[in-house]
Amino acid sequence: MTDGATDVRREVPLAAILVAVVVALAETLGGWALAGGIGLGLDPIGLVLVGLSVAVGRPARAGSAAGLLAAGALLGDWSGGVVHAVAGFVATALAVRLWPRRDGDGSGRVGVPAWLLRYGFVAAVAVLAFAATSAWLSDVIGRATFAVTVRRTVLTALPPALLGAPLVRPVVQRASGRPWRDPGAPIPRRSRVLLAATVACWTLGGYVGSFLFRALELAPPGSVGRRISPAFEAFVALWGPGGTYAQLLLGMAAVAVLTVLLRRE
Repeated sequence: MTDGATDVRREVPLAAILVAVVVALAETLGGWALAGGIGLGLDPIGLVLVGLSVAVGRPARAGSAAGLLAAGALLGDWSGGVVHAVAGFVATALAVRLWPRRDGDGSGRVGVPAWLLRYGFVAAVAVLAFAATSAWLSDVIGRATFAVTVRRTVLTALPPALLGAPLVRPVVQRASGRPWRDPGAPIPRRSRVLLAATVACWTLGGYVGSFLFRALELAPPGSVGRRISPAFEAFVALWGPGGTYAQLLLGMAAVAVLTVLLRRE
């Protein structure tokens, strides 16, 4: 009994290391392979993060963050690596907890349509969380605007994540019951809906806010005050260039809500 528990404790870190290696390869070579082989500017990172989360469980959180950080270092982009590492941790943490296990262990022994619906829901929420978190941090540190980053990430990472479901299903089935698999604690349906709604509101609200702030900045100086009111123009200016302060507060509020929902269960 003790030897078995010791073996599990040894294999969980190994699973995290394997996740880190796979994520780093996907981040550095996967996009290039898709662009060169298919000719499409798609990013496999969403598919990799979601697939590893539902197959491996909690070790995917640290593994994904480490892999994305290592990829940033290899590409000579430390700030980008940190941004993606944090975003990857958030996305995988959500995917692990959201993965429903009404069939006992989430191995996929339910019908194909039901499994695809489950996977599609988790994949969409996780990729949106990755896009929103990376766009939020990029906007706050001045790398790129929220609207530009979140749009690019969703368009390039979400399609592979959803279309890759047939590749993920056999991996999840084979991983079921393995000693290194460490699934997260299940959460009620109501909490899953609230988590998804929070991520969706963060993504949409951040995109619309970023677009509007940037549009107002393009207006000639003083024109907003003349057409609307000086008070409105002063109010917009209070939120910083491009609404950076607004994005900061929105992201902090969203992360706080997600943290409370995940820790409450």
